[in-house]
Amino acid sequence: MRILKTTLEIILDILTHPIAKLSNFIIRTPPEKWSYGKEGNVILVQGFGGTWSYLIKIGNFINGLGYRVHVLKKLGNNTAKIKKCSEILENYINENAIKDSLIISHSKGGVITKYFLINSKYSNRVSKVISISSPYKGTYSGYVNIFNLGEIVPSSKLIKNLDRKVRVNKMFTNLYPRLDEVVIPNSSLVLKGAKNVKIDVAGHLNIINSPETFEIIKEILTTSH
Repeated sequence: MRILKTTLEIILDILTHPIAKLSNFIIRTPPEKWSYGKEGNVILVQGFGGTWSYLIKIGNFINGLGYRVHVLKKLGNNTAKIKKCSEILENYINENAIKDSLIISHSKGGVITKYFLINSKYSNRVSKVISISSPYKGTYSGYVNIFNLGEIVPSSKLIKNLDRKVRVNKMFTNLYPRLDEVVIPNSSLVLKGAKNVKIDVAGHLNIINSPETFEIIKEILTTSH
């Protein structure tokens, strides 16, 4: 039964990918209400191949908890090199005078966030990170090597360098599914020194819609003051 459940979840996850891509064209502008919130700032950093729009459920949820939600429009479909993506995050934080924030990142977004925290002079403006399904030790999917995906293969210099630098890892609560068909091997999902939490769901995108994921996000945000 467990194998059947996992198989069905992965099939659903694969079918969800084109729907998430479609949202890129349908949802162009963040809801106006995301600009308001008294509890603080949360920045969404999306993964490869998608704009911020596929994280809209998470955005609505955290905005409902009283947080201002920020998105990186200039990141686009997140196909640029990690360094460039980190610079986009850095410039956004600087240009919008964000002094204290929490980042919620998915997939490649987690790698970008760690790179930013290690290399940016504005890293002290981020207090916590919630990462979801991020390939911290790389993924074999990167061997497709389109749109700079080669940067995140397990053997890449960038991935190996980031893996050696563990000082910032304590800032992360790292959520990962019991099986991820995109991040291979799944051992890459674990971030040494972070608070790692396995979510009982299979699928690279299913996890961002899991009620357990939302509960953990709520717990972190409501205890962050």
